[in-house]
Amino acid sequence: MDDLTKTAVMPTNPPTFIPPALQTPTLVGVPAAPSGAQFYNLRFAASPEAAPQTTYPVGATGISAIWDYTAMKPGDLVQRNWQFNGEGWLYKEEVWDEETERGANGTVTDVSIYGEVIGGLAPGDYYLDLFVNGVWQTGGGFTQGLQQILRLHRFDDILADAET
Repeated sequence: MDDLTKTAVMPTNPPTFIPPALQTPTLVGVPAAPSGAQFYNLRFAASPEAAPQTTYPVGATGISAIWDYTAMKPGDLVQRNWQFNGEGWLYKEEVWDEETERGANGTVTDVSIYGEVIGGLAPGDYYLDLFVNGVWQTGGGFTQGLQQILRLHRFDDILADAET
């Protein structure tokens, strides 16, 4: 017999198997959640129940801004700064009242913009920045009708060329 087989020792405590579903994942490179109020996951939809979109057809009359929030407190100042085609368009401020409104954590679904002209919202690019107590939280936007107008214009050009 060689020396290896003579000195082999069996472990007294075999390793414990942990099923993959019970293992705690290790997050690498993910910053800690900020303390205090936070808005995130801003999206836009034709209604709060509809799927999010980034473009809307000509004639869309209202678009809902939907976002998630955490750690809001009564008295927090919420600011919504809308831009239309890159210029300031609509600014709103409100004081958060969790007891009568939305609570400390949840999803905002009751903010919308509506068309001011017959035929819906004016075609263009809309962008929303959200702030809590003057601190920027998130921003996002959508396009209303421009792509459809460009398609119609190109189609009209094709028809005009075909007629000549």
